[in-house]
Amino acid sequence: MDLATHRVRRDNRDLHLGPTEFRLAVILINALLVEYGTRKMVNGLKYVNIGAAIVLAVMVYNTHKTIWEMDMKEKKQAELGQ
Repeated sequence: MDLATHRVRRDNRDLHLGPTEFRLAVILINALLVEYGTRKMVNGLKYVNIGAAIVLAVMVYNTHKTIWEMDMKEKKQAELGQ
């Protein structure tokens, strides 16, 4: 995390965060460092990754479901129009 350029990098690639997300990330990371220190934060990263994977899976499922419903509605409209 480069505070001067407001860039976040992971594996030598930029993560595209907006200004609000960047500020929230800085505030959260600083609060966690003050409260727990660096050693406990490193140990807790595996739980953050697991949580992020679960949230991603739920988001992908919900998006898939929404797109499927839209597709089925469009298909029914096309069948009725013929």
